[in-house]
Amino acid sequence: MLCMFRIVVQEKRAFAGEPPSSGAPLPQANKALSTIDPPPARLTSLQLREVSAQWRLRSDIDPQTASRVADVLDWLAAKREAHPPARSAAHQLRASLSQWMGF
Repeated sequence: MLCMFRIVVQEKRAFAGEPPSSGAPLPQANKALSTIDPPPARLTSLQLREVSAQWRLRSDIDPQTASRVADVLDWLAAKREAHPPARSAAHQLRASLSQWMGF
């Protein structure tokens, strides 16, 4: 508990511009992490099928490898077509309550 108190006091002092009592500087935030691009948007099943067709037409790599990648993309597209996107928990709760109450 005392150790936790010391860490909080050191962080408050560092935030206020005071040096920490131990003399060791606090670690700085990694600036590289703040420059990471967000992940790309999720592809629809139609887009996955288009990418699959492009993989099948590639001639710069082994045909078996291209076929395997295309097969996996087709499988993923079929899986996404079979299962619609999940709804939020709140939406599911409202829907089940409405159905139960007869609305």
